Amino acid sequence: MKAILHTLCILIASASSALAFDESQLKALKSEHACEGCDLAKADLSGANLIRAKLIEVDLSEADLTGGKLIGANLTWATLKKAKLSAANLSGANLSGADLRGAELSEASLAGADLSGAGLSEAKWSAANMAGANLTKAKLTKAQLIGTDLGGAKLKKADLSEARLRGADLSGVDLSKAILNDANMD
Repeated sequence: MKAILHTLCILIASASSALAFDESQLKALKSEHACEGCDLAKADLSGANLIRAKLIEVDLSEADLTGGKLIGANLTWATLKKAKLSAANLSGANLSGADLRGAELSEASLAGADLSGAGLSEAKWSAANMAGANLTKAKLTKAQLIGTDLGGAKLKKADLSEARLRGADLSGVDLSKAILNDANMD
């Protein structure tokens, strides 16, 4: 019985450590504003100042970046699945090829950001500012862009199938060759 309990404790301890991010990588990010290829999944970075940070190919899945300042940050090919980015400022950030599936971006600012080729399916963008953003070839299937400012954004060849765009500002938006199957604009 003791052997079974001992084995069970080891399994639980190793499983919980596998789910945690690397604290040394988090410290490096905070001190150097760079952490390329790091695993920061589930990290609490709410309110963090990451202006112009280099976060290329970083894993921020389920991380909390609520209210964070990521102006001009390089998040090329980053993984931000189900990340919390509400009220975060990502203006001018490079998120090309990033995976933001299921991310929460309500009231976030991505004005002028590069989201070309990004995976944004099922992301929630309520009242976000995406004016002038580049969303060329982005996948926005089932995304919720309710009340979002997309003025002047480039959505060329973007997939907006089943996206919800009620109340979104689409003035000056480039939708050439965009896929709008079952998109809801009411």
